[in-house]
Amino acid sequence: MGYFKKYKFDKSKFKLGLRTFKTGVAVFIVLLVFGLFGWKGLQIGALTAVFSLREDFDKSVHFGTSRILGNSIGGFYALLFFLINYLFHEQFWVTLLIVPICTSV
Repeated sequence: MGYFKKYKFDKSKFKLGLRTFKTGVAVFIVLLVFGLFGWKGLQIGALTAVFSLREDFDKSVHFGTSRILGNSIGGFYALLFFLINYLFHEQFWVTLLIVPICTSV
């Protein structure tokens, strides 16, 4: 416990800036949309909103677009893996060969 005693909360250094406010609004909107549509996995959606926020709007859009593209490519590789795995009756050697190939591409 002695290790944590040297860390103290200083109210004068705490600032609620615009980026913090935007993060809160983004998480609120994600939680609201997920709740209205009854979607599952709202924690992942909220984390995505937090991680996608950048210094300005253009960087946020660019990062979000890159994330969508990367997830789409990853989803395609996952689909390819499951099809190949199904064709070979879920043999373990298929996983040993295909997963490293798909993750390194």
